[in-house]
Amino acid sequence: MKKTSSLPDEATQPVTVDLNAGTLMGYTNRDVHTFLGIEYAESSRFQQARPVPAWGDVRTALVYGPACPAGANDRVEQTQFVNLSGTNLSQNEDCLFANVWTTSTEPDAKKPVILWIHGGTYSTGAANELSFYNGHNLATTEEAVFVSVNHRLNVLGYSDFAEYGEDYADSGNLGQLDLVEALRWVNNNIEKFGGDPDNVTLVGQSGGGGKVLTLLGMPEAEGLFHRAVAMSPATMWRSQQDAQEQAQELLEELDVAEPADVQELSYQDLHAAAQTIGMEHAPVTGTQAFPEETFTVGGDFTELASDIPLLVTTVLGEFSSNLGDMSYAVHDPDDPMQDAYQPGLTDHRVDELLTQSFGDHADEVVEAFEQTYPGHPRAHVLWMEQGPFFGHTRNAVLDAKTGHEQAPAFAAVFARPLPVFGGVTPPHTGGDVPFLLRNDDAMEHIVAGEDAEFREYSRSISDSLLRFAATGDPSSDSLSWPAYTEESQSMMVFDRDIRVQDHHESDLYRLFAEIAE
Repeated sequence: MKKTSSLPDEATQPVTVDLNAGTLMGYTNRDVHTFLGIEYAESSRFQQARPVPAWGDVRTALVYGPACPAGANDRVEQTQFVNLSGTNLSQNEDCLFANVWTTSTEPDAKKPVILWIHGGTYSTGAANELSFYNGHNLATTEEAVFVSVNHRLNVLGYSDFAEYGEDYADSGNLGQLDLVEALRWVNNNIEKFGGDPDNVTLVGQSGGGGKVLTLLGMPEAEGLFHRAVAMSPATMWRSQQDAQEQAQELLEELDVAEPADVQELSYQDLHAAAQTIGMEHAPVTGTQAFPEETFTVGGDFTELASDIPLLVTTVLGEFSSNLGDMSYAVHDPDDPMQDAYQPGLTDHRVDELLTQSFGDHADEVVEAFEQTYPGHPRAHVLWMEQGPFFGHTRNAVLDAKTGHEQAPAFAAVFARPLPVFGGVTPPHTGGDVPFLLRNDDAMEHIVAGEDAEFREYSRSISDSLLRFAATGDPSSDSLSWPAYTEESQSMMVFDRDIRVQDHHESDLYRLFAEIAE
């Protein structure tokens, strides 16, 4: 490590590392070495990524690299209030960039590595889209090296043109294969950042959680990571037949004969055509890169990941959070807060909403909810996700993982109400990530009034992540976290009190299923 010494210790200073391909210059900020916008691979449209050739000069790594294009991004979104997102991110098809935060550049430091995969289904997002994706605070603990990555998304990452020749083999999984290439880059280079290539933990949320689950079933990723955390995972796998039919529709909409004819078209044309035909963007099963689904509901979990400990989490509110209702749209212009603002909800209005949602089962649902989440207002059950997505996926993954002799699985739900707007359920995007990544300081306006309590909450959660990354077990000195088994179905409930609860939410999901029939 080469570091200037003529400035005060507190000053941000340049720092360099010598990688396999060349020298990088980042900066040191409050003892954390930060390297942003590192090109981990090269790519061409619809082609698999390639290693970066060696360079002769010193490359700077001071700013984030561009995100994958994701359509127009030319307006301010109201979701910024919840997500604290950075709009108008730089976008470019050349988007394979990594970011690293670490307190050491000594190869023998051997720190656990956490590789973060952003959310946004398989269509949008970036490593720096949200302010609380920053890895500085976790790195400050000196217990891990934090890495985040961009990769190809949407029509660029998940268009299956394999029937048009070997050049397009596995083009339907390029977004996932980019992540494999990022893992290879970590394997080859992370020691120069003080990390241990033999101890890599994948962490992803929402679409990122789905990508983590997909990587567990990809042969090319085997051996490149050793633990996995899937937060509110969204799995949207497609068959190759369906994917290729949509790829053909895309070419017809673009009025071209084959994917080679698309090379000269703008991304805007591609995106518009994909939108017109309602193209789905998700990994493709039955392919060389992703032979079969990682897990099946009520069935098996891939043997590829039999030795990888897995932690699966959800939040209480998911997509239906009342904070989302208040900040995304106004439903009733005469009384915009009546169906969301907690202090404004009368008992009579809650009864009306419960009946609308659950009919004759309303009393039974409330009773089960109050037993599951004691201390929560009964209105909070109105914002639980009741469909076949987050909680359903969490349970299906865990049951498949523990149904055989596998490495241990762990489960958690984040349920602590947020004080903003008089008390709300945690939102799906933004409810748990900042606390897990120790970035509660980025949520100042969301936790105001309970700042100290949420700081402690964040430390407890992030300590568990660091322990899991180090050992494959999220238990810490202050928190005993049992594995999820077929018998116990133990779940850590991060609420105002932090507790273990067996068969958590089982009665609620049973009722939700009965009501849906």
